[in-house]
Order: sequence, then structure tokens, then C-alpha cells
Amino acid sequence: MAFVHYTVKKIVHGLGAIKEAANEVKNLKGSKAFIVTDPGLAKIGVQKPLEEALTAGGVEWKLYAEAQLEPSMDSIQHCTDEAKAFGADVIIGFGGGSALDTTKAASVLLSNEGPIDKYFGEIEAPVMLVHGNAAHSFYFSEDTYEQLKAGIAPDNKELVVVPGASHTDLYDQVDIIPFDKITAFYEKALA
Repeated sequence: MAFVHYTVKKIVHGLGAIKEAANEVKNLKGSKAFIVTDPGLAKIGVQKPLEEALTAGGVEWKLYAEAQLEPSMDSIQHCTDEAKAFGADVIIGFGGGSALDTTKAASVLLSNEGPIDKYFGEIEAPVMLVHGNAAHSFYFSEDTYEQLKAGIAPDNKELVVVPGASHTDLYDQVDIIPFDKITAFYEKALA
């Protein structure tokens, strides 16, 4: 079975690609970039080449190094508020999943009224949430699932609970990842 994946219109990657960051911001008609990362990555300075590239290209930037490991609605709103206060017209996620999740949600709220969960019921696309019930953020998936099911397209939403799993268990403990359920979901959603 063939799968088609739609994503962003443009991804710039490869050795030296970060040097093009200022040009990419300008191509988006931006001049003030808000960089979102987590405290651990910022502490070791992995975003420094990005900061240097933006500065060299004449793009004003601000670093937000407060993305939480498991973003909450409050932390997403805080990020959004900081980006608005800075006057950001471009937001750049730098790091792992949590920083990128925070970035994506904050970018929605930069041009729409919050809170972010206000929009969950408007998602027409199929959504599968896979969460361990031992994760301290499990409530977030439960609440999100209920909002999705109450929305405009409830029949293509699924919550898969992995008993006893924490947040990070689902990164690499392949014996507990529900690949069968994930495969079945994709087969149905993409048919």
C-alpha cells in the first residue's frame, strides 16, 4: 500500500543550510525571528550558529529557551505572549519534539486568539494520540481526545493508551509501542 505524506511547502536542510536562515526569514517577509528551544539545548548553545546567521543577515532575533519537555497549554501561551511582546513575525523551532510542538502551537496563536485547545475541535484530519498512562502529561491527551471527539470530525480520532508507560518509554522501547494499532490507523486514514 502506498502512503502519501503532505507537509510544509519547503524544508531547507543539509550541511551549511543554517547559513541561509536570514534569507529564509526574509523570504517569508519577516524581520524579527523568535527562536524557540528548550533550556538544555540552549545551555549547551546548539542554537548559536542560528543566532549568528540571523545576526549576520540583519535579522533581529530573540531566544526563548523555556520550551517544556511536555508542553502544557500554559507554557504554550507563555511562549506566544513572549513572541507577541517581542513583535515576532517569524517563529523558528529549534530542537526536539517538545520545542517543535511548542513552536507550532505558538505560531497558531500568534495570528489567532487562544487558548490553543480552542482549535482542537476544528481539526478535520485523522488524529491518533498514543500516550502512556504513567506519563505526568497523560491528562493532556485525554482532554485533547475528548475535545477532538466533540468536534466537527469525531469518527477519525483515536486515543491509544499504553499501560504503565511514561512519556519517554514510547521513544525507544519498541516492545511496548503499539505498531499494530498505528499501522491500522494509517491504513484506514489514508485509504
